Amino acid sequence: MATSSVESRRGIVLRLVPQKESDAMVTCLGQDGYFSFYARGARKSASSALSSTMEGSLSDFTLTVSSGGSMTLKEGSMLQSYLVLDSYEASMAVSGLFEITLSLIMAEDAPKAYSRLLATLNAIKKGRDPYSMLFLYLCFALRLSGYGLDVDGCALCGSKTGIVTFSPEAGGYVCRECFDEASMPKLDPFALKMYRFAFRCGDADIERVSFGKEHLLPAFSSLCEFAYDMTGVKLASIGQILRY
Repeated sequence: MATSSVESRRGIVLRLVPQKESDAMVTCLGQDGYFSFYARGARKSASSALSSTMEGSLSDFTLTVSSGGSMTLKEGSMLQSYLVLDSYEASMAVSGLFEITLSLIMAEDAPKAYSRLLATLNAIKKGRDPYSMLFLYLCFALRLSGYGLDVDGCALCGSKTGIVTFSPEAGGYVCRECFDEASMPKLDPFALKMYRFAFRCGDADIERVSFGKEHLLPAFSSLCEFAYDMTGVKLASIGQILRY
């Protein structure tokens, strides 16, 4: 005889896919990684589950788990909403965070991403520069996925001195001896420090910095191209930011 159990989980809603007239398939990130469940009637305006299953919500869920492992929502309670509707930049950054998570971070690495994603969402909620927070998260996701770039020395020769640029194609920092003027832009000291901080910072450090668009937009373009070359993933939300 088939049996079921009940589980309690907390997670950030990354994606909601409509099903039938008012149901939805909900994908979340929690401390233990990704989890998905079916939410009957969640899209009805009068549904008690509406707010807890909205994209951008941090919620507590009570889930019925079938003998086969599939989960159905029994009850949901929203703790925090990270939808930022009064700022285009913040809204785009939050969309970018979720796309990066789902596109670049594999299931086995997802538990390590929960605290960083939550810290980043909280920083944006508190008014920190959203594009700076998105950039730091993109670098974190690349590093977590095994595509981190060398910011400790020249990626080509190992020199710790004379660093003049950052090239994802070359593997990270490049010194003046290895610098190729025809294929690499020379970067100013601030941009070089920005990359070093981004690939090395921890969760507690992200609110310390804010980078200007003159540095962020070229960096987004370069790293998105790198991500596409390495994984085949096109980050549409960041593409929108670059076109805006």
